[in-house]
Amino acid sequence: MLIFLYSSVHAVTDVYLSSGSATGNYSESTDSQSKELSGTENSLSFRNLESFSFVDLGLDLGTLKLSGNTGGHEADFQSNYANLTAGFSFNLYPSWIEYYVDLGYRFGIGELKVTRTESDGSKNNYTYNNYVNGAILKTGMKIIILGRFVIGLNHESKNAIFQKNSAVLNPNVDTANSFTISFGYRFGGKSEISLDNIKTGTKTYDCVVFKKCS
Repeated sequence: MLIFLYSSVHAVTDVYLSSGSATGNYSESTDSQSKELSGTENSLSFRNLESFSFVDLGLDLGTLKLSGNTGGHEADFQSNYANLTAGFSFNLYPSWIEYYVDLGYRFGIGELKVTRTESDGSKNNYTYNNYVNGAILKTGMKIIILGRFVIGLNHESKNAIFQKNSAVLNPNVDTANSFTISFGYRFGGKSEISLDNIKTGTKTYDCVVFKKCS
């Protein structure tokens, strides 16, 4: 975290809000239940371009909500999290579109509520809390308007986001994916990006992002 805060002073930083749809697989071994849950994911993100050499550093603060009904179980899942990511950005064509790939780790706390329908028709409620730590993969593209305004499309995947065992039920939520759209702003830093080793046709990344073309 200290590294991220330090680099944010010196790097060009994208700040943006993201919102979209999400899915996750719910499974439970006691009653042999399974269902793809659906819901939403919302986050506030900070991304420092070229914090170290060509490596970008990122921080996401967000909420994931999923729900679904297996027939025997009604499942509602919610988690609040922080993602720490590292990756790289690149430009192909046209010059005002950027692409990125990130690997990271998610830290957070999740709550899973399960309503179980018994054989006599009665319902029992169970609530589980657990950490939602785990590796993530993020990919996406960003449209840079006038060198400052950011519109993005993002995909994120994560595995085994919630696992809990008890004497009654053994619920899991895993293999979650989300597709979001983001809107934000690009702030300039004290130092400038100069990825001379990444070429985009006859233009460098520095030319594309900062319009400093020779």
